[in-house]
Amino acid sequence: MTSIPLRSVSGLLREFAAAGTGPRGVYAAFGGVAPFYNHVRALDRFAPLPSLPVGRRAGLLPRETRERFAADCVRGWTTGRRPGLPQLAQALLRDKGVDIGDRTALGALPPQERALARAVMLVAARAEMNRSGAVNAYHNPVHTAHVATMAGYLADLNDQLTEGYGRFSEFCLRDKLIIVLAAFAHDIDHPGQSNPPGQPYKNERAAINAALPILHAAGVTPQDCTRFEMLILPTSPDGPHAYLKQVATAQAEMRGTRHDPARGFDELAPLCADRTLTQMAAILSDADLFASGGAGMQANRIMSRRLTNEARKAGHMADFTTPQARAGFLTHVIGRAGFVSQAARAAFNRDYRAFVAANDALLKKTPAP
Repeated sequence: MTSIPLRSVSGLLREFAAAGTGPRGVYAAFGGVAPFYNHVRALDRFAPLPSLPVGRRAGLLPRETRERFAADCVRGWTTGRRPGLPQLAQALLRDKGVDIGDRTALGALPPQERALARAVMLVAARAEMNRSGAVNAYHNPVHTAHVATMAGYLADLNDQLTEGYGRFSEFCLRDKLIIVLAAFAHDIDHPGQSNPPGQPYKNERAAINAALPILHAAGVTPQDCTRFEMLILPTSPDGPHAYLKQVATAQAEMRGTRHDPARGFDELAPLCADRTLTQMAAILSDADLFASGGAGMQANRIMSRRLTNEARKAGHMADFTTPQARAGFLTHVIGRAGFVSQAARAAFNRDYRAFVAANDALLKKTPAP
């Protein structure tokens, strides 16, 4: 028999842990052999996910994709009613033509794509185990599922753009697998608090360090591990995200993108010389913010309530639900010009601008708190 049943995610994970360079690194990432087996066995409680709400095979126009994502993912998924992350990972891989349950098909992949596919599944399983913020209201598996779903969609949409309409980076399967891998990893062990002053990468580094032993054990090359890190670091809102936007904008406008040490963030300098890597990072960044900024006003209200609850649990008396707070997010985080990646800009910027205008109108009617 060449195919493991769709429902047996635990069987897949056990098999993938033993592949690559061996299970020791995988077990260490989960806290030991017994915690790994107990955790993956419990993941079978999630139902299989035969298809994605939005994806390459759904055949939806961008407006339909946005509406489906808002309805099925943002309004439909809660901590008690959502897909398991490994089940979602399996569906995302299948949407990209990788059936990880078919040993023959998986064995036919080039070695690095095979290693990355294994890593996607194992990292998705690790993302279900948030040790430092198990009851986060926002940075939890629901958010990770949002990001992975939209990252997978945008990675495919990128290649549907025509030259002259913004596309200047075409992704291979290896690129897309790294994007999805980074989406599942980017908030592992998030503590439910922002990065402390002077440490713009604290949470991002923790996520990377939690995932890297899995990548190494799965056989992912050092080069692809470095690219994986370069996608996650710019998701930090404490300066790196703004750096990514500057580089992506300069590349889109065919301006020089040589790194200026005076700007800081020297670790992000490789983006300046690699348009493909920049677009991969931009897609992850846009996917990270899409449920709050790209799926409409109602979706923003849902995500803002969750973020507010998380911040207050951490002792911060913030309120992200007001039109004023929303204006700050739209202006200073996403930016009024819209999304970073060429794919998200082409597909969703028109609706995003309408969302910004609707909040501007709401601001005029709402007294400041």
